[in-house]
Amino acid sequence: MKCHIILNYVDTPLKILFWTMPEILMLIAPLFIGLIINQLTLALIISIFNFWANKKYQQHFGKGQFYVVRYWFLPHDRRFKTLPPSFIREYVG
Repeated sequence: MKCHIILNYVDTPLKILFWTMPEILMLIAPLFIGLIINQLTLALIISIFNFWANKKYQQHFGKGQFYVVRYWFLPHDRRFKTLPPSFIREYVG
């Protein structure tokens, strides 16, 4: 039998336990990097500060504001630079 997740609203984010996926990544990514460079205490402090700062930012500006800022200020073109344009159908030569 398949289990289906029914969200209350259309824009409700999927949660794992109590946290959404971006929150989990904000906690796990610094810990993983800290394990690689053997600085687990520093990574734990950065991870907790990162999570706390994100929660404060969301309380002040709203939950969707971070995605807007990320869209405007970070690169978002993920296409491969070596792919030819899609409007060219045939190459001569």
